[in-house]
Amino acid sequence: MIIKMAGMKIAQVNCGRDIFDVTIHEKQAHCYLNHVPILNSKDIDSFSPIVGLLVASACRTPNVKISAKSHPSYADFLKGMIDTVQKSDQVKIQVLEEKPDEITDNKPKEAKFDSSKLEGFRDTVKSYYDCFNNALSLADILLKTKLPKSVHSFKEIEKNLEKVRTASYELNQNKDNYELASEHTGNKVGQIMTAIGSNRLEDTQVKRLVQAAVSHVVNDFTMMKRLLGSLITSHYPLYDMDRTFKKHLGYPATWFYDPAAYYSFTERYKDASDGLIDVVRSEASVVRPLFAWHIKVIGD
Repeated sequence: MIIKMAGMKIAQVNCGRDIFDVTIHEKQAHCYLNHVPILNSKDIDSFSPIVGLLVASACRTPNVKISAKSHPSYADFLKGMIDTVQKSDQVKIQVLEEKPDEITDNKPKEAKFDSSKLEGFRDTVKSYYDCFNNALSLADILLKTKLPKSVHSFKEIEKNLEKVRTASYELNQNKDNYELASEHTGNKVGQIMTAIGSNRLEDTQVKRLVQAAVSHVVNDFTMMKRLLGSLITSHYPLYDMDRTFKKHLGYPATWFYDPAAYYSFTERYKDASDGLIDVVRSEASVVRPLFAWHIKVIGD
């Protein structure tokens, strides 16, 4: 379960106790929260505001101090990220002159397994699916809107919409899998809780049950996190379409889209961004400790 950060660190954001790191590895940009991977992208330019949105989702505490720094070659990346954070929460960010690698990382200690957190985790897994499903469904409504020919004449708009359409199709193909995974996770977590409560963890059959249940939870969680991250990455152009329309046409997105549908989508997309941050926190506090604990219990 432990994944080390790889590649050259190009940016770092400190927000209270949280640390965001962005690296470049194998021609991809990777974003981490407290050393836990969130998502990645091959398009570093479009990745910048997405990281900014995630920072805004994580730094929701009032008056929290935020500082940021970047590699000199990636100053534009840092600017795009900071602009998005400031628009979201209107917070002030202190830009430091140090390179990210010049400041020592305070890697958090691995969380210890706490079985009392399992019930809360089980209850929130479905909410992660709801974030995904609501944003995807509203995006599909917007994508079915017939836009004037003048809109399609702009290559940036047409390119962005086509990318979102393709991504929506692929995500819809996996929507049922996401829903089933959230249901299965609830059932498997229930089995783990029952096994722990039975005080029979030395029993061979109970060990096998725990091993199978944890394996399902970890695999399903990984898949759900990947799909939610894919939604955030692929649908950002639609979330940002108001700015794009104003840039090329001088009119807001609600000039072309039904205002209720558009604003509902942007709200649900932001919920999905908040949800992805919560997913990463759950991975660090529940899923990884659960995996490490089950290795000790099984003895492998």
